[in-house]
Amino acid sequence: MPYEMKEMGLEALVQLWRIPSFVTELYINYDCDFYCSNLFEDLTKLLSKLLITGTEQFNQKPKKGIQFLQEKGLLSDPLDTKQVAQWLRENPRLDKKMIGEYISDRKNMELLDSFVKYYKMSICCHFMYH
Repeated sequence: MPYEMKEMGLEALVQLWRIPSFVTELYINYDCDFYCSNLFEDLTKLLSKLLITGTEQFNQKPKKGIQFLQEKGLLSDPLDTKQVAQWLRENPRLDKKMIGEYISDRKNMELLDSFVKYYKMSICCHFMYH
């Protein structure tokens, strides 16, 4: 299968994954059937591999990792700084030094602001629920 077709298929999957009821419907209609493969698990593994690849690229060259995730449709294009801040904060595999270097770049001041706001909000919510 040509690379372009794989790329188009992947983009379609990412768009489907964003539909709120898609995962539930997929599980109920396919994964519960004895004669069907476990599509939810297969798709989740594929998306996990993409996230791991994006994380590894970010840990080498942050800009390259962000671009990879945008190309795969896992981060919006143009960048949504709130979305990126959430990914940076919640991804335990990211190198903290690389996060610091990336968000402290003068070109990423809006992202730095979003990251700090997201960080403050997550700390506040943590104390409210614990």
